[in-house]
Amino acid sequence: MLYYTVTVKGKFSNVSADFQETSFNGRRLKKMSSETLARFHQFQHEKIMFSLVPNSDYFFCPCDTDGKTYIEFFVACCTRGRSFDDVSAAISGMINELIGIKVTVGEYSEITLEKYLKLFDKADDDGMYKRSEMISSCPFMHLRSTKLLRRDSFNWCDGIVEDGVLDHEKALAELGCIRLPGDELSDELERIYSPDAESGVFGHPVHYYIESPDLDSAKEVAGFIIRMLYSRGRLLSRCYSTVNMNSYDCAQDSENEFLDFLALQEYASSLLVFDNDQNGEQHGESDSAVCTVNEDLSRVFGLIEKASLTTLFFIVRITAGKSSGSDRALLTAVQQHLSLVRIKTGFGTKAQAVSYMTDLVSKSGYDRWIEDACRLLKDDPRSEFSVNMVNDIFGKWSRRVLTNTVYSCYENVNSPEKTERKRCSSAYRTLQNMTGLDKVKNIIDEIIAVSTVSKRKRTLGIEDKAKSCHMIFTGNPGTAKTTVARLLAQILREEKILKHGSFVECGRSDLVGKFVGWTAKNVVSMFNRAEGGILFIDEAYSLANDLDHGFGAEAIDTIVQEMENRRDRMIVILAGYSEPMKRLLDANSGLSSRIAFHIDFPDYGVGELEDIMSSMLRDNKLRISEDAVRKCRGIYQKAVTVDGFGNGRFVRNLIESAQLRQALRLRKQYGRRDIPKKALTELVADDFCLPENPHFETEHRFRIGFTA
Repeated sequence: MLYYTVTVKGKFSNVSADFQETSFNGRRLKKMSSETLARFHQFQHEKIMFSLVPNSDYFFCPCDTDGKTYIEFFVACCTRGRSFDDVSAAISGMINELIGIKVTVGEYSEITLEKYLKLFDKADDDGMYKRSEMISSCPFMHLRSTKLLRRDSFNWCDGIVEDGVLDHEKALAELGCIRLPGDELSDELERIYSPDAESGVFGHPVHYYIESPDLDSAKEVAGFIIRMLYSRGRLLSRCYSTVNMNSYDCAQDSENEFLDFLALQEYASSLLVFDNDQNGEQHGESDSAVCTVNEDLSRVFGLIEKASLTTLFFIVRITAGKSSGSDRALLTAVQQHLSLVRIKTGFGTKAQAVSYMTDLVSKSGYDRWIEDACRLLKDDPRSEFSVNMVNDIFGKWSRRVLTNTVYSCYENVNSPEKTERKRCSSAYRTLQNMTGLDKVKNIIDEIIAVSTVSKRKRTLGIEDKAKSCHMIFTGNPGTAKTTVARLLAQILREEKILKHGSFVECGRSDLVGKFVGWTAKNVVSMFNRAEGGILFIDEAYSLANDLDHGFGAEAIDTIVQEMENRRDRMIVILAGYSEPMKRLLDANSGLSSRIAFHIDFPDYGVGELEDIMSSMLRDNKLRISEDAVRKCRGIYQKAVTVDGFGNGRFVRNLIESAQLRQALRLRKQYGRRDIPKKALTELVADDFCLPENPHFETEHRFRIGFTA
């Protein structure tokens, strides 16, 4: 059904005999009399023999007027049996016939079912039609439907999606704005816009089963699908209803009301919501108990199936992410009646969660600390995140930034006094648990000790000149320089040594400008973003590559100046290969004097590489056979003899290439059969091999140009 309001314009002031002061629709204006207005309504009902044949039912009735220039009608009609033009012609023809006035009909505005029922009920109160005119067999022409407004049998609400046509390009753009939409939604988008879809044929071939951690995420995805289908002509209405199926009591009266509800929602969309939190699972109910509930709802699913040709259904399962017995029972019950497209939304990978966090931070105006916010997710051990998780992390983080950084005068308000600060934070434990790096860990302990003592002296009023903690990290690729720097930022923030512990990573391209005067501004901008945290300049030696002909010298001079000016407010870490970093220090005499700590990251040995592999496999829930362990040991023994072989990156790439070979092996072995879980989680010796080029992790630099 389509429900809308439409305004009819004409010279109604000519009907002066019918004017009087009256209250209509809750407004006291100079209007046409209720008796006159009541003449402009019509019930049109066509009996049909087959339910699949569209009928020509419609109803219209006045709901507002100024008594002079316009009358507003509310309308309900069967969208396949009657067009807007048909009903408009009936309205204008009736007015012309009854009072002899020619009118023009404006554009219609679609309204929700709830608004229509309220207008229908109000019109009855105002005596706009006789109850004997109502059609009992047509829900939108009978007062019994207004009982749905009381929501006695089940809770529901409705809405209407945004207007406007979504073509394929716009749909793809909007998909990118949806919070953690899930991979299945992009696949469905391509099916909806497939050129193979038959035009001119109406009916819903599939419906949707949406798993989501919260209703808002599910409604966002459902609304997006409704807009796409409406734009493609596969939906005739932009309206949708949301029904809380946990409130459905399965009684006979409820079933009758649900039948009326489905009839009123024909050609629109319905979201049927099943919430884990309300289904008794948290109270210890067994799967069999939930299955019984689903058996009680089997009649409802039968009703839904009968309406599924013309009404689009979204079965929404609110779940924490882990599949349960009730989830499987519900899915099985629905699949017996509907063809479903399953979409898991509101959950995403760590990379998707970081992207969503970036969007939240930017929209909130916290761009200056965006690296600090994203680091919370990157350091989180979880691999999957929900919208609620990211929102909670952002909420806690933003409150901390406000109290500790933006309004630092409130930092210690309502905070319990801590007599001893123990270095047992998650970041510190992560650093201590990392393979090797013994010298690095000892120096980090020294940095923490020096900074803690210095801070304590200042607290007691003992004069203590601010000490610089700027550092140089040297080492080959894959020796964990960047990882340690990130952990150090978090540790120093938790120790209250750094104000907020943001971690800003940059390189030559972020610092050196293309034109005169740009470089100094770029450098200062990076320092501003990192103030109160750590500025990590990777491959810092590249700044000294073109001292005679480029802007690298200007960048180094500005870095030295900012390091001195902000030595007590932030830490700068210059990172790169050992030999090139020596040339960088020689390029500016003031740079080496401002470096307090020089930390060298040695290459890993064979045993350490094996430990790193074990940790990575454990994080990915993978196992490795004994033959594979021996083969990998041989690979490592050859790899460590190559300069710059990649260290930790070498291990990661080795595992990733092994997973690719595993996939090919399993595909060949099992074909289309189900692959056992054990086979999916085990890597064997044949999955591992030494890269053809042993120098694949060595970073070579080539200059492009001509030589004389």
